[in-house]
Amino acid sequence: MAENQIKAVALKDLAKEKLMESWLQEYYAEFDLSCLDDINEKFSYTYTPKEYHYTLYYYDQAGSLVQTVPPKGVQPMGEPPERLEAPKW
Repeated sequence: MAENQIKAVALKDLAKEKLMESWLQEYYAEFDLSCLDDINEKFSYTYTPKEYHYTLYYYDQAGSLVQTVPPKGVQPMGEPPERLEAPKW
């Protein structure tokens, strides 16, 4: 008797799943996407760098400071590349 109840519950759950799937398929089949046809979006972004002072420090292989370039002598390189590759050591 317990096996019959387990089978009945399993069949009931399966029927619920199938019914929900069919309802979802009907909903998406009737969904009208034409309201999105004439939409044009444009996103823009403007960024002002907040870093203004750069000082470069040059060291030799022993770790001793060789040269210092003050902020006035540093020219920023501009836009960074989209993807930076890690060096292969």
